Amino acid sequence: MSSFVFAPVVPYVLGHEYAGSVEALRWLAPLTFLKAMHYFAADTLTGAGFQGMRSFMQVIVAAFNILVNLWLIPAYSWRGAAWSSLASDAFLMLALGILVVFLAQQPLKK
Repeated sequence: MSSFVFAPVVPYVLGHEYAGSVEALRWLAPLTFLKAMHYFAADTLTGAGFQGMRSFMQVIVAAFNILVNLWLIPAYSWRGAAWSSLASDAFLMLALGILVVFLAQQPLKK
């Protein structure tokens, strides 16, 4: 949230040639929240002994990110890259969260 609020300060600190970065910073501001949420789920999986499932999901999302980048960046430049990052982190957050909920509902094995 702070990157969204303080984005307009960047040109004053780094110079007016960074004026265009304000919009980019605001587009990328939700990444902080998305990453924090998927780290909770990812660390939960690792702590519960499901590192393999965590890694598998991260590989799937990485492949998704590559494909989306190949589509969006040529068409929309840096905005396409921003959308790709947001979509990929949202996908990872949801996928890991669903996996945690699913595994939590399974009976414990002795």
